[in-house]
This record gives sequence, structure tokens and C-alpha cells, in this order.
Amino acid sequence: MNEKPCTRHTIHEHQNHFGWDNSLSPVLSVAPHETVEFFPLDASGGQLTANSSVADIPRLDFTRVNPVVGPVYIDGAEPGDAVKVTLLSMPRRGTARCAARQSKVQCLWRQSSS
Repeated sequence: MNEKPCTRHTIHEHQNHFGWDNSLSPVLSVAPHETVEFFPLDASGGQLTANSSVADIPRLDFTRVNPVVGPVYIDGAEPGDAVKVTLLSMPRRGTARCAARQSKVQCLWRQSSS
């Protein structure tokens, strides 16, 4: 049996943007069953680090939070098609945080990276 080797692609942090926008050109085109590895920025858009404290939360630029990577064009897919995505892994990065501007909730906690 001749199986086609799995083609792997990577989308890096620098290929992010803020907010969904269907007018953006794809950063990658893939065939069905190919593998894409995403390296998105964290929800703060890289503004908070493992060394950040609660004092850093009010300084967040909320126009730079929740970045997304892509879009990815899938050969043969058309508007309205269902696309099956299999998540192969989702490693933890070791730091968790939350912030809400309007309700003035501010918290920051650290989680073991192990």
C-alpha cells in the first residue's frame, strides 16, 4: 500500500492579526489531510510575560488582545462546507492569566510548566 507521506506546514507568531477578517489573503494553502502546526501569540498578544504582575494588567492595549493566526486556505473547500480538524496536541505554556476591563476584575496566577 502506497500511503502519501504527511505534509507538515507551520504558521508562526508573526503571521497573526487582530480580529476575524474574511478579506485577508490566506497565509497558507493546504490540501486535505495535511498537517498544520500553529504557533499563535497568547491571548495578551505577547504583552504579558511570566514576569508580569497584576500591576501590568491596566497597561494592556486591548486592541492587541486575542490575536489569531491564518487564515488557511484548504484546497477544494467551499463556503458552507464542514471541515474536520483534529487537534494533535496542545501543550501548556506554563502561565495563566485573566483580566476584564469593564468589571475591573484583575488577577494573575502562575501554573507549573510541568
